[in-house]
Amino acid sequence: METGTTVFHLEVGDGWIAVGGELDASTSAIVTAAIQATGGTEVTVDLRSVAFVDSSGLRALASEHRRLTQVDGVLRVIASPTVSRTIDLAGLTDVLSVTEA
Repeated sequence: METGTTVFHLEVGDGWIAVGGELDASTSAIVTAAIQATGGTEVTVDLRSVAFVDSSGLRALASEHRRLTQVDGVLRVIASPTVSRTIDLAGLTDVLSVTEA
């Protein structure tokens, strides 16, 4: 999928999604919908192929984490070192369950 000039890739499985490209204002709603479409309360979001995350993307992850924890669920994030650092700089390391890969 191409959103403007951003190349974006998304795969959805049973309890997981994999995102590639950029997680930003033009793609965050798609990622939110994909997390919800898994239908589970334990969801893993694979961001290893994400090159860039902005505040909209971080907000989407934090919001979905909040939604899932309200139903005793969990949102796990697998991130590249670059994305993991962005999450850390945003102060979300203590909020999101992040594994660096």
